[in-house]
Amino acid sequence: MIKIFLCIVMAWSLVSAELPAQSKKVQSLLAAEQARFEAMEEKDTAALRLLLTEELTYVHSNGLVEGLTEHLQNIVTGRIVYAEMIPVEHQARRYGRVGLITGVVAVNGMYEGKSFEVKLRYTSVYLRRQGRWQLLAWQSVRTE
Repeated sequence: MIKIFLCIVMAWSLVSAELPAQSKKVQSLLAAEQARFEAMEEKDTAALRLLLTEELTYVHSNGLVEGLTEHLQNIVTGRIVYAEMIPVEHQARRYGRVGLITGVVAVNGMYEGKSFEVKLRYTSVYLRRQGRWQLLAWQSVRTE
C-alpha cells in the first residue's frame, strides 16, 4: 500500500512540475493576443505587423473578410475603429508551433462611421515564428 501511495505521489510531482512550464507557454500566447488587441485600439500598425502573419485571414462577425493589407488599411484609415477590446473569457491551447484561442471579447468602436458595441465569440489561430506569436486566422460571431 505504501509503495502504491509513493508511486502516486511521485507521478503527481512529475505532472505538477510540468504544469508551470505549460502555463508559461500558454501565457505567452495570451499575452500576444492582448498585445494585438491593444495595438488595434491604438492603431499601432508597426506593432500589428509583428503580431500578424502575411497569410492572415480575418473574418469579421459581419462577414467582411480581410487579408493583412486590407486589415491594416481599414484600421489606419479609420474605416474600422477599435475603441475598446475587452476580453471577457478565453481558453488557450498550444499544439507545438500552433496556438488556438477561443473566447469572448467585448468590442466598442466604429465601422464606416457608425458606432457599435458588441460581444463576439471568436476563434483565433496563432503561429509561432522567429520567437513570437503571430495571428494567422481570426473568425468571430456576435453573441447577442
